[in-house]
This record gives sequence, structure tokens and C-alpha cells, in this order.
Amino acid sequence: MSNSKQGNAVTSEAATLFRVRFEQALSTSGIKPSDLAKMTGVSQATLSQYRSGYSAPRKHRLLALAQALGVSAAWLAGLECHSDGTEGETLAARYGEDALEAVELFVRLDAVDRVKITTRMEVMLEGEKYATRVSEDR
Repeated sequence: MSNSKQGNAVTSEAATLFRVRFEQALSTSGIKPSDLAKMTGVSQATLSQYRSGYSAPRKHRLLALAQALGVSAAWLAGLECHSDGTEGETLAARYGEDALEAVELFVRLDAVDRVKITTRMEVMLEGEKYATRVSEDR
């Protein structure tokens, strides 16, 4: 990697965490990417790059995105555990590294494939193997 890119590059772990949190905040907010682009002045193409993990925003865009999505910039950047800035369990700490990996893979899917995966998991959970667990959890 050239020196000019090293100063702007983020670690793959940080980029992945940003991508996951950006998708989560976008989904939770119910804001369409096109509306977010209008609200923040960040182009839809750039938002697409953030969502795909191709790039991550610099500070001024991170702040604008966080404000529009109603989360803290520190959380969105992966510096805090919760979007409101409070300490708490991370996904990996609560459910294990497999859950974190599953979420990271899930957010890479397009909307159609997300529905397919979610439907498939629901079908699997209806099976006898999980019937006892579901009723015990209630």
C-alpha cells in the first residue's frame, strides 16, 4: 500500500465494525439510503461504498451520518459499545464470535438474500430440534 493511502486507510476490523454498525443504524432508523444522502450531503454512491465495506467515512461525514441516524459518532466508528454511549455487552461477548461472524456475513447480503436467509432460519427453528429450546426461552 502506498504511503498516501496508509494515512487514510482504516483497519479491516474497524472497517468491518463500521459497516456492521452503519447497516444496523440504517435499518433501525428506517431511513432510506436516498433520504440519508439528501439529509447528509453524502452521495448515494459513497453510501453504497460504506455499506459494501469498500470505504469508511472521514470524521466530518461520520459526524453527519451519526447525527442523521440518531446514534453517537463514537459508536458508529466502533469506539463505544452502545449507540447511546453507555457501556454494555457486545454481540460477540453476549452470543459468541459465531454470532458476530453471522451478522457480518448477513449485512453483506442484498435485501433479497437477507429475506431468504431469515426465512430459512425461521423454517429451521420450527423443526423439532429447536421446539424445546423455543418453549423454554419463553
